[in-house]
Amino acid sequence: MNAVASPFPLIRVSSADARERGQIMGEEARGRIAESVDAYQETFDHYTGLPWDEVTELALEFAPPIEAYDPEILAEIEGTAEGAGLSLGDLLAVNARSEIMFGLNATPPPECTAFFVAPTATADGHTLIGQNWDWRPRAIESTTLFEIEQGPGKPSLAMLPEAGLVGKTGFNEHGIGITLNALVSDLDKGERQVPIHVIMRGVLNSRTFEEAFGKIAATRRAASGNYTIGSANGEGMAVEVGPGGPQNVGMMKPVDGVVAHSNHFACQVAFGDVGAGKWPDSAHRIDTMRDFLVTRRGAITTETMKEILRNDHGHPDAICRFPNPEEHPVEQAATVASVIMDLTTRTAEITAGPPNESEYFHFTPEFAAASSAAV
Repeated sequence: MNAVASPFPLIRVSSADARERGQIMGEEARGRIAESVDAYQETFDHYTGLPWDEVTELALEFAPPIEAYDPEILAEIEGTAEGAGLSLGDLLAVNARSEIMFGLNATPPPECTAFFVAPTATADGHTLIGQNWDWRPRAIESTTLFEIEQGPGKPSLAMLPEAGLVGKTGFNEHGIGITLNALVSDLDKGERQVPIHVIMRGVLNSRTFEEAFGKIAATRRAASGNYTIGSANGEGMAVEVGPGGPQNVGMMKPVDGVVAHSNHFACQVAFGDVGAGKWPDSAHRIDTMRDFLVTRRGAITTETMKEILRNDHGHPDAICRFPNPEEHPVEQAATVASVIMDLTTRTAEITAGPPNESEYFHFTPEFAAASSAAV
């Protein structure tokens, strides 16, 4: 029995048909998907002044590249829109929010401090990956924990998105995990290519680390971002990308068994790093995370990670982020969720809101429980 109740609604979906999966999710999470759409209407209005119908028209232009990347992902988005009683444009606007914003020269608040810890650096030989996900505090009202069984063709997975997003921080039955850091370059123009959250779902649909890497690097991407990926067998790295193809991909492999990342490019890049100048706290967060992990190499556990994810040095712009009251409410950012994933056991520790104000909930998806029972 869990000592702490799930801080977010948990929705389990099982169907081998992508459109049907989406319809079930749309129906089950209808209210929280409506909240996602409403929140992004407010966000787009604040940053761009565009009416929502114009935003959804732009969003529909991302449908062809999503379908080319994986037609089942587009079918699931279509089904989710149907189940939630919304238009496809509504759901695509949520799933391509970063790309549309970049195309309109709008830069929302920074997101996240992430980590990967290899088995050589943990106390029990497990692989750990996770992050503090920083975004609008309002996102707590739409964030939902999904466990999705996709049938024999694709892995079962667990993820923690704002309801309506097709991919986000999570892991699958094969022990493949992913987190995201927002990055912005001077190449980000909103090109109609594959959006960030669709790529994240591609990683979660992967069976191997190599396949997961290919889902990022071999894709014609619409936006910059850092995808930290890991596997239960100990492989892991941060994959920094700009828009475009393989020429704009950088890799940060573990040093001393750890990787830390925040919201600027840590690799050498041949383009301008907008985030480095816009979010000066990013350098402090990545250094704080890395220094903490290196000094504890060989003794790191999930409890160790809770300690650093609760770090509020530099408040409010810290690893554990709080809203800055001096900023406009729409521009404020806070830690919406703190997530620590043990890829070896296929389990996670999760909070809603800043972790130094919340207890972690231990989550074991059914596919992990079934695997443990079989062993």
